[in-house]
Amino acid sequence: MKGARTDGTRDDGARPLVLWRAGTRWDSLAGTDRQLVAALAPHVDVLWIDPPRSVMTRRPGDRLLPRLEDEAAGVRRLSIAVPPMPHRRWMFSVTEAWVRACVSRVVRSDGRRAYAVVSTSPFAPLDVSSAPTRVYYATDAYDAGADLLGRDPGWLRELERRRLVEATHVGAVSSVITDGWQVDRPTFVLPNGANTRHYVGVDDAPLPDDVQAQGPVVGVVGHLSARIDLDVLEAVAARPITLLLVGPRVEQWGGQRFEELVQRPNVVWVGNKAYAELPSYLRVMDVGLTPYVTSAFNQASSPLKTLEYLAAGRAALSTPLPGVTALDTELVECASTPHAFAVAAERLARRDRDDALVRARRELAYTHDWDSRARQLLEIIGLPARGEVTTGSR
Repeated sequence: MKGARTDGTRDDGARPLVLWRAGTRWDSLAGTDRQLVAALAPHVDVLWIDPPRSVMTRRPGDRLLPRLEDEAAGVRRLSIAVPPMPHRRWMFSVTEAWVRACVSRVVRSDGRRAYAVVSTSPFAPLDVSSAPTRVYYATDAYDAGADLLGRDPGWLRELERRRLVEATHVGAVSSVITDGWQVDRPTFVLPNGANTRHYVGVDDAPLPDDVQAQGPVVGVVGHLSARIDLDVLEAVAARPITLLLVGPRVEQWGGQRFEELVQRPNVVWVGNKAYAELPSYLRVMDVGLTPYVTSAFNQASSPLKTLEYLAAGRAALSTPLPGVTALDTELVECASTPHAFAVAAERLARRDRDDALVRARRELAYTHDWDSRARQLLEIIGLPARGEVTTGSR
């Protein structure tokens, strides 16, 4: 590695290299991993490492050999196919040996020593390189969500203990998560942020052609899964307003109750949409909803959708969550029961559009922009930010 230095740069001025062991694939929903990496890319080069995919679950176009692709400026993606059942106890060491070999080959060909490796999943060990900085950044309380994730909670706890031991820096999206760790070093809390640039032109976005709504519109954006309180959705749908659902339904969640819900004349479910299309759907919404059930998994969450509603200038209504109340603002309302939630949703939806309120919501979102989150992470791991990054017109 001629010219390489321990800070991850080269004598020719190349930028630091960060390895990102993601909890989700690059082409899945644009959640915490992808948003944060996109905000880091102006400052460092990122090698995004997809979770290894079993050869038995390959999709059309997937290859058996590792594949390296440019996904965005400053971001390259490594996809790795592995033997079946890669996350089972008896296959985990085999899986990771192959992942380490693939990552090592890519880093060697790059010519830089990686400055840091970041893992956001218990299933993603940090020993894939000799990077001096190793960060475990939990984006969920994984053991609390074991049933939702279809995993053994004991195995998840054991894996997370390993990651905490491997890491030089440990943190999470919520203090609820870090407070439960038994570690002998400081932890950091880095909540989710908002992609404010994405919603700058929301009111001029093309109207979606699959939404013909009558009256005020309230909506949910994101996975329709066991995190969502179906009682709340049914209560909202009982009001004389339109309920718009934007996102994929997970594993037949809700059963017949969900089928009956989306058959109501004032409920519109448009299914999964590309991230680029979301401004169009936020344009038709008056209120964005975060209707989470009360569970240990949700109590430790940092809902992305709430801040994105604010970034679009929309009213935001949530069930009580520490990650929402931590925003410490009257611009996000909370309601504890399905009836109270539905009443609040209708009241907010029927409120006249107030330009001052819209500006205040957007200003709040700007204070939690992903760019600021990326700069906080760079500071935590000891890397400089590259100049000023603007969040777009306000």
